[in-house]
Amino acid sequence: VSSQTELLEGPPSITKPVVELETSMPSEQFLPRPATGISTLIGKTSKEILETYSTPKRIDPSEYGYEWWIYDTDNGLLMVSMKGNRVNQIYTNNSEIDIAPFVVGEPLDDIYRTTVLGQEITVEIGDNIYIFAMNEQDLHERILVKYDNLYAQLYIDHETNQLHSVRFLDGETLVLHKPYEMQFI
Repeated sequence: VSSQTELLEGPPSITKPVVELETSMPSEQFLPRPATGISTLIGKTSKEILETYSTPKRIDPSEYGYEWWIYDTDNGLLMVSMKGNRVNQIYTNNSEIDIAPFVVGEPLDDIYRTTVLGQEITVEIGDNIYIFAMNEQDLHERILVKYDNLYAQLYIDHETNQLHSVRFLDGETLVLHKPYEMQFI
């Protein structure tokens, strides 16, 4: 008598994987760090900032453990963030301040043409890797650009499609703020 539940045999075993998986992450493109402009102030000491810009108009504490040194001028703000004795980020919307390689008022199309952009940006801190993913709105209004050990957030005016302001920051500060969707590896 034959049983209706016979043992099924699978296909012959495969000795080699059909698709070989990459064992390392693909290398991400980034731009060389700007040689001029306010981004060069990241990592500088408070003494160097005071020598360059003098005493700030005011100093505001932040909930993240650093201080904002505020320089308010007729043409906009310059905000220097001091963590300990070092600059960890700097922000401006002042069109007279050098924000190389960008310019306040620069058209978004020019930024797309001259900047290496990606939807995902990685930040490596020690042995940890953080991946920030930008959505469609971010790519039009709040672009994240990766440089060699430096990051720039470009704020675009959605009505004029021009660069309104920029923030340069180090990786630790970017991870602390989590301004985009973030994954941790």
